[in-house]
Amino acid sequence: MHEEETSTSSNNGPIWKHIWSVKVVPKCRILVWRACKTIIPVRMNLKKWMVDVDSILPYSGDTKETMKHMFLYYEVVKPIWFASQLSGRLESGNEISFIQWIVAYLEVNDTTFHQNIFGLLWSIWNRRNKRFLRKKNGPLWK
Repeated sequence: MHEEETSTSSNNGPIWKHIWSVKVVPKCRILVWRACKTIIPVRMNLKKWMVDVDSILPYSGDTKETMKHMFLYYEVVKPIWFASQLSGRLESGNEISFIQWIVAYLEVNDTTFHQNIFGLLWSIWNRRNKRFLRKKNGPLWK
């Protein structure tokens, strides 16, 4: 499944139940659900939705802001994941979609682990939005 595809097929039913069962504040579950449906308004999605925005991240050369890049591979979020319970177990490469990444970690039978992942995703998204909406083009964590 490519990142651009939405995850609406019936074989994803268990993932939705799992997402909604994680005991975190609703905004975290909604964010993960929206991310798995690829309806998060990152620059590439905004561009696809005909919003006049540059899909290239400021201060990143020619890197486009995709959902997977913003949540997992952006230089400032890599240390966050490394310092978390994932401690470097983040899949490298672009061969998996965001939903495949989430599914892999939801298969770990650890409620606290799931809560931490959802919380970190929310924190990354929240910080990104503060920078984006204030139209600051500097690094995400400066």
